[in-house]
Amino acid sequence: MQGVKHVSRAEIKRYYSILYLGSLCVLAFSLPLSEFGLSLALIILFLTWLVLGDHSEILDRLRKRKSIWWIGLIYLIHLAGMIYSKDMAYGWHDLRIKLPLVILPLVMGTSDPLGRKEFSLVIRFFLTGVLAGTLAGTVVLLGRESYTLSDPRVLSPFVSHIRLALFLNLSIFILLFQLFDVSVSEWWKKAGLVVLLIWFILFLGVLRSLTGWAVFLIGIVFIGCRHVYLSRNLFPGLFIAIALIMLVLLVVSFAVRSVARFYHTDEIQLEALDEYTSLGNPYFHDLANRQVENGHYTWLYVSEKELEKAWNQVSEIPYDSLDRKGQEIRFTLIRYLTSKGLRKDAEGVSQLSDLDIRAVEQGLTNVHFLKKWNPYTRVYELIWEIDFYLNGGNPSGHSVTQRMEYWKTGWRIWKAHPLIGVGTGDVQGAYEHQYLYDQTCLSPEWRLRAHNQYLTFLLTFGIVGFLGIMAAMGMFVFLERRKLDYFSLVFILVAGLSMVNEDTLETHTGVCFFSFFLSLFFISRKEKYGEIKGSNDAGSRQTVG
Repeated sequence: MQGVKHVSRAEIKRYYSILYLGSLCVLAFSLPLSEFGLSLALIILFLTWLVLGDHSEILDRLRKRKSIWWIGLIYLIHLAGMIYSKDMAYGWHDLRIKLPLVILPLVMGTSDPLGRKEFSLVIRFFLTGVLAGTLAGTVVLLGRESYTLSDPRVLSPFVSHIRLALFLNLSIFILLFQLFDVSVSEWWKKAGLVVLLIWFILFLGVLRSLTGWAVFLIGIVFIGCRHVYLSRNLFPGLFIAIALIMLVLLVVSFAVRSVARFYHTDEIQLEALDEYTSLGNPYFHDLANRQVENGHYTWLYVSEKELEKAWNQVSEIPYDSLDRKGQEIRFTLIRYLTSKGLRKDAEGVSQLSDLDIRAVEQGLTNVHFLKKWNPYTRVYELIWEIDFYLNGGNPSGHSVTQRMEYWKTGWRIWKAHPLIGVGTGDVQGAYEHQYLYDQTCLSPEWRLRAHNQYLTFLLTFGIVGFLGIMAAMGMFVFLERRKLDYFSLVFILVAGLSMVNEDTLETHTGVCFFSFFLSLFFISRKEKYGEIKGSNDAGSRQTVG
C-alpha cells in the first residue's frame, strides 16, 4: 500500500501565505459591500491560522508582541461586563459581534508580516470595494423615477451611508498619499488616481453625511499641517499653510453666512396680515411660532381647509396620509409652500409644478432640497433641525438632534451607574427604561442607543471599564509607535472621529473596519511604508506603489 505523501513545512507555509493573503483581500473588498463576505473571510482566515499556522512561531510572537494582549483586554472587559448583566442573550450577541476585535489582531499579529507588494494589494482590494459600492449607489439613483434625492441613504445599498462616508474618507487619504508617491511614476497611473480621487470626493459630497464631511475637513487640515511640519522646503510648506488657513476661513465664513441667511426673516406687520384667502376662507396665523423656511414664517397664511381639497386634486397621496419618508404629508406640504414664499391655500398649491408635487410626495420639505449637489442644502437642514429642537420641537427622525437626546439619555444612565456601568448585556434595556422614566418625546422607532462609542463604553462599563479600554488602546499605540506613519495616523483620525458620532464597535461592519485596519497598519507590516521618499527608489519599502 502506497504511503501518504509527506507535505513539507515549506509547502504548508506557502499554502498558508496564499490563503492568508487571499482572505485579507476578500475581507478588504467586502468591507463596503457584504457582511456575508466579511464573515466568510474571517472564518477562512481563522481556520487557516488554526490549522496551517506554525503554532510554535505563533506562541513565540504572541509572547513577544504585548500589544496584542492589550487589544485583547478590551474584549476581556466586555466578558467581565457579563458578570453583572441581566440580559444574557443580548450580552452574548454583543460578544459575538466583537469577536473580530480578538481574531484579527491575533491572526494578523502572529502571522508573517506583509511586504510592500502584499500590503499594496490589500489596499487596492479595499479601494476597489469602495469604488464598487459607489457605482452600485449610482446605479440605484439612476434607476429611480426621479433624481430628486430625498434620502441619501439610497446611495449606500450595502452598508450605512455614514459607514460608507468613513470608507470614502480613508480611501481619499490613501489616494492622496499615492498621488504624491514618487514610486508611482507612470502618467496613466497618476491620471487614474486623480480620476478616482475626484470621484470619491464628489460622491462623499452627494452622500450629505455631516460626519463624513467633518472627517474629510479635519483630515485635510491634519494632513496639511503634518506636511508643513515635516517639510524641509520653505515655499511648499508656506503655500500649504496659507491654503489651510484659507480653507478654514472659507468653511467658517460659509457656516456663519448660512446661519445669517437662515435667520434673515420677513418683517411681520400685524395690521397688514390678510384675514381671508382669495376664496373667502379664513387664514390661520400663529404669531407665537417662529418656525421659518428660507426666511418665511411657516405658520402664517395657513388655510388647511383649502390645502386638503387642493392637494387631494393634484396628488395620489391623501392630505391626511404620510409622504414616502414616513412624515405627515400635510406638514411637508406646508413647509415646502413656505420655502417657496407661497401662501398655504388653494392658490399656493395651484402654483406648484409637477416637480414640486413629486418632491413633496418624496418628503422634501424645502425647495432648496431639489438642488442635491448643493452643500448648503445639508447645512440648511442641520440649522433647521437645531432651531426646531431648541424651540421645543420633536427631534424624532432628525439625525443630529436625535443624537442630542441619545447623549443626554446615555449620560443619565451613566450617572446612575458611575463606577462599573450597567454591564455588557443591559445597554439596550437601560436605554428603554431611561426613555420611559424621562417620558421622552422621541417616537418609539427612534429610541435608539448612544451613537457615540465613547459614551457607550462609559455607560456600559462605568468609569473603571472606560479608563481600562482607553488605556488599552493607548498602550497598543504606544507599544507599536514605530509604525506611526501616514497610514496609521489617518486611520486613528478617521476611527477616532467616527466614534464621536457613531457606535463604531457595536456593528459587525464597524468592528471589522476598526480591527482590520488597526491590525493592517500597526502589526502586520514589516516596516513603515507610509513615508514618501524624495527620490524614486524602486527597491525601497518606504513607499507604496
